[in-house]
Amino acid sequence: MDLEEMIQFENENTNLDFKAIPYKKEKYADMLKDFIAMANADTKDDRFIIMGVKHMPDSERQILGVDEFTDEASFQQIINDNIEPELRFEYSVIEFDSKKLSYFRIHSCDNPPYMLKKRLWRIEKVREFC
Repeated sequence: MDLEEMIQFENENTNLDFKAIPYKKEKYADMLKDFIAMANADTKDDRFIIMGVKHMPDSERQILGVDEFTDEASFQQIINDNIEPELRFEYSVIEFDSKKLSYFRIHSCDNPPYMLKKRLWRIEKVREFC
C-alpha cells in the first residue's frame, strides 16, 4: 500500500500514526516518545508518522495540511542525540488533496530496544516502558 492510500484508507495502528500539527521545538519530547514507541512496535514493516492529518475516532480524517517545514538534518540531529541505538528514518513532504503534508518514515528497526540516551524533559520514565 502506498502512502496516499494509507492517508486515505488506513486507521492508526502499530505502523501508522497521524498528527494534526507537526512537531514544534516545545513538543520534541513528544516526538521522541512517538519515535521510540513506533521503533519498538512488534512489526517488520516501515512505520509512518504523518503530520497534517486529523484522525477522528470514527475513522474519518480531516486533511489540514502543514504550513511550516523543518529540514531533515535538524530532526536527524535531535533523534541521533537522544535515541539509542541509531534509528534510521526519512522526513519528507507529500502533496495530498491539494495540501502539503509532512511525514516520517521509520525503517530498519532491527536492533530493539530503542530508548533515550539520557533523561529528558518530562519523559524521564520512557526507559521503563521500552
